[in-house]
Amino acid sequence: MYEEIITYFFLLWILLTALAYFLHKKGKKVEVGFFIFIWRIKEASAFKVPEKIKNKLSKGATALIPVGIGASIFSCYFISMNIVNFFVSRKEIPVAVPFLGVTLPFFHGLLAIITALVIHELMHGLLCSVEGIKMKSIGFILFFFFPAAFVEIDPESFEKADPVKKLKVLSAGSAGNIALALITLLIGFILFTGYLSNPAGVIIVSITKGTPASAAGIKPYCVIKEINGTKINTIYDFFNYMNNTKPHQKINISTDKGNYVLVLVAHPKKSSKGFIGVMVDTFPYFNPRIPLSTHLSLEINKLIFWVFNINLVGTLNMMPAPFLDGEKFFNELYNLLSVKLKSESGKEKLKIAFSVWGAFNKVILAFILAFAVANFVKFLI
Repeated sequence: MYEEIITYFFLLWILLTALAYFLHKKGKKVEVGFFIFIWRIKEASAFKVPEKIKNKLSKGATALIPVGIGASIFSCYFISMNIVNFFVSRKEIPVAVPFLGVTLPFFHGLLAIITALVIHELMHGLLCSVEGIKMKSIGFILFFFFPAAFVEIDPESFEKADPVKKLKVLSAGSAGNIALALITLLIGFILFTGYLSNPAGVIIVSITKGTPASAAGIKPYCVIKEINGTKINTIYDFFNYMNNTKPHQKINISTDKGNYVLVLVAHPKKSSKGFIGVMVDTFPYFNPRIPLSTHLSLEINKLIFWVFNINLVGTLNMMPAPFLDGEKFFNELYNLLSVKLKSESGKEKLKIAFSVWGAFNKVILAFILAFAVANFVKFLI
């Protein structure tokens, strides 16, 4: 398996190097370095906003500033609580916290990451155009396997801009991610009944040959609704029921494709437990409001799940820590507020508050990096 991954990795970079050479000959702005590919696709003129709507967008964008502050507070609280839960009660850490033992599926995860990065950078670019801050270029970057989009802001133009304009631009990326997360969640509610709160069954994704399920004629991508009259809404319901079964026990499985009666055999790993011979998906199933196949419903649900969670992770970017937008955002916010304060004691209190907030966030992010390193080492071992 690892040999295949390494082979595809080097094949990808051979192709990208050839592509870079071809594009460079065509006069395109392409750079290739040590497993880094940068393609500056458009110049700053790509973000032209009609003058008629610039003022309206600029006024509306003022709301992005409190959104940026809220995103920073939410991220810090969410991660802090999950770290506490992990060490105190050993609870599983939710997927919205990156690097803490989360494995992204290749297709859905990669698509979600690309979507999040593109919307993030486009929002930065849009607000630069609205607020009259110059951009050098926009483009695409690939570092090893990790894709990203970028907006290259002119540093001189940015430094000369009004502090409020800077705050709008800096908070725009995470605000775009939050908006996309909420839109994605809304799509889930539109497409599926009882979305999030009322799963309607468990999807069978594969059947083991020579098992009771195979003999009974059960096919992949049918939905288990009941077993012996007991409702099976989630994967936990399914495992809880099956863990209490015995070999040679007769069960009646109700699915969306019909009812199946079968006799269980001994579980390969635990002979005292019954075995059916199916693999079920961990994602909950929700009844679609429109005609969709079970397989398509599952894929859409997974995509919604990952796009929502990866974009929710975009709130991390507003934490005041190195290399994140939040560091510049809170520096600008501090400068703006300190100018408005008249008393020296007030300015001193403000400085202490911002210093404590920044230090606390750095500690939280240090925990994330520690988990990242630990999981990477565990993967290598």
